[in-house]
Amino acid sequence: DVAAASRLYGCTASDLIWPTDCDCPYCACTTEDQTADVSEFIQYSVSEVLGGISKYCYSCTCAYGTGDSGDGIPTSTLTYRCDELLETQTPEQTISATCPPNTCTGTQYGSTQTFTAGDYWWPDTEDSSTLCETFCVCPNSGDAVCETGYSNILANEELKEAFLNDCSSNIQSCYDEDTSTYTGLFATEYGTTCYSYGQSCPKCECPATVSAGDEFYQETI
Repeated sequence: DVAAASRLYGCTASDLIWPTDCDCPYCACTTEDQTADVSEFIQYSVSEVLGGISKYCYSCTCAYGTGDSGDGIPTSTLTYRCDELLETQTPEQTISATCPPNTCTGTQYGSTQTFTAGDYWWPDTEDSSTLCETFCVCPNSGDAVCETGYSNILANEELKEAFLNDCSSNIQSCYDEDTSTYTGLFATEYGTTCYSYGQSCPKCECPATVSAGDEFYQETI
């Protein structure tokens, strides 16, 4: 909250309000506002990630504290409360993302979920034979983009970027330099729910020239 408010509202050290539980401070504000103020800012940093440029989108309100049993801010004191709606993860997102960000809906973990632009997920399926073979991403505008089958996922540039961000470390040995594609991918999950972020990623078939238990080396780039 203090990091976002200091950038968006010019909060300084003299504006800090400290909670009674020694947690991070809040930035003071003057007028209660039940309507969220949605704002964005660009952050530049010395980082290899995104070339050091990220776009953030925050929704902030000015509200009274909830006391010692809540946030540790007195119930008579107004401070900014900010929720992060978006942090871009790729250069393409930083260029094209809007604030407030686009949202999409999809089924995951047995219920309908709301996803923000840039989010990706492996949706639930009624057919266990296709589990973890459908991949979706929420674009900067419009509905979710989904494809079934690894070749279709990799043929879609928007999905491919998110898919490799999630699974590249798992499928490096599947890369075929001659065809510039990933081959021999297969899913290992079972049931109707695919658990995202690494666990759901496909595995690579062993080369035809090796047998179970053989040790071999695979060169990748």
